[in-house]
Amino acid sequence: TEQVESNPTNETFKIETVKCCSAEIAVKGIKENGSELHMIRQRGFVVQLAIRRSDKTLDLALGIGPKLLSVLSTKEGISLVNQQNDSRNLILRVKAIEVLKRMQNFSYEEIFLLHEKEELLKLKKSNSPEEIRKYFGSEIAMYFAFLKYYTEFLKISEIGGSIYFMSKFFGGYTSNLGSIFCIGIALWSTLFLEFWKRHCSALTLKWGIYGVDDDENIREMADTSKGSKRAPIGRMMITMPAIFLSIYLAIRIMLFCIRLSDSAEEIFGEGTYMSYVPVVVYSVVPVLFSSLYSFIANRLNEFEKHRTEAKMSQSLTLKLFAVQFVNFFCSPFYIGFWLMDMQRLTGMLFSLSVTRQIVGNAIEVGTPIAKRRFREWKKERRDKRFKLKNEENARKSDLSLKNDIKSEISDKNDTASGGDQPKLSQSVGAFIVNESIISAKDFDRQLMSEEYSISEDYLELAMQFGFCTMFAAAFPLAPLFSYMNNIAEYKVDIEKLLQSKRPMPRIATSIGGWYMCLEG
Repeated sequence: TEQVESNPTNETFKIETVKCCSAEIAVKGIKENGSELHMIRQRGFVVQLAIRRSDKTLDLALGIGPKLLSVLSTKEGISLVNQQNDSRNLILRVKAIEVLKRMQNFSYEEIFLLHEKEELLKLKKSNSPEEIRKYFGSEIAMYFAFLKYYTEFLKISEIGGSIYFMSKFFGGYTSNLGSIFCIGIALWSTLFLEFWKRHCSALTLKWGIYGVDDDENIREMADTSKGSKRAPIGRMMITMPAIFLSIYLAIRIMLFCIRLSDSAEEIFGEGTYMSYVPVVVYSVVPVLFSSLYSFIANRLNEFEKHRTEAKMSQSLTLKLFAVQFVNFFCSPFYIGFWLMDMQRLTGMLFSLSVTRQIVGNAIEVGTPIAKRRFREWKKERRDKRFKLKNEENARKSDLSLKNDIKSEISDKNDTASGGDQPKLSQSVGAFIVNESIISAKDFDRQLMSEEYSISEDYLELAMQFGFCTMFAAAFPLAPLFSYMNNIAEYKVDIEKLLQSKRPMPRIATSIGGWYMCLEG
């Protein structure tokens, strides 16, 4: 392969030629001071693509050069002979990112791994948790393993729920199967959690990551004994009022919609279509409130600045679950235990469950697309503005060149030295391009892609598990709807993951704090 640099006159000249080195790392928003490319090449990286976004910022697509690859593989004890695209390659890429982060006087906005086209095509055809682990790491793979196992376990409860629903349909709410079904759901939920623990342990042994969480706890204890600060209690006390305010707002919205529903029944009559409008509106509100609060919870979690990734993940889990539990389940609890209206509770559960699945999937698929289109629109406007600016500068330079051409011809020193050497363009746009490795269009698409959030997917399953267990007696078809939703959810999440930025691979030996939420 061959890299090419270009100047404003569309002339090109060759630079370092590197074979068998793909673009693996993206560095976004580098603050340019003139020595970044030299520093990066000194560390053993290969610049496959460089785009100047403004007068002072660069975006780079980097490959790991042979010398750096050899150093990293030696340190990690990884053989480069017959190297395959598996977790060993992933380790080398992560270590290369650490090299970039340790560079002095190197300021940037974001660093992430670039996608590999061949691996993405393989994952579209075969997307088992094992294949996902090799490319994305065990944290992402653990979620898909849990989703797959949970969906298979739902088959038992959906059969029981369908039988109980038919008995209620023909025999009314006084069906004799009610108590048996409730006991069965309680046993099903307990057995599911226990069997998942066994399945999870088997996966960690198979993936070779058993006991890694214990190592992190030991390191944290060692840091604490040396005098390091503990969890940021002061910052957590600042974020707590925001969480309680969100819970209060969720309850107030629920009460307002229920009172609005009562008023609609009084005005239009019970059983009319207009009396169900507030219920339908309220079934959409929790989904929208959930999306808004997820954004707030992530910002609050970043503000707290937890010491380890595990602590940060646990804190985010508790923030999301505490508010979303109230957001989704305050109305069923209020109708079931305060108003004691079983028929109304069934209608509310049906509306919440089905609408949440339909609207949730639509938001899940549509939001990243809308955000990417918006970023592309902003980029087009910005590029058009900079293009006009560059054309104006080039026009002024041409006028200056024509005025000084006589003095340049008469300059004997320049004539003797053969003239000036070509310089890198200072204009906005790509000035190092290696199309055989990565195109500027593909690079821009990955830069503008949405980040994948695994916490939101876990939250969705936790809320679904609550509908299938706590209110199964009032809405026995919840397991059936959940099973059908999860079949589509697996494919939707895979597609969303492949279209998102490639997340940093992290080790996870369980589903973390979400197991505690399900168990509670």
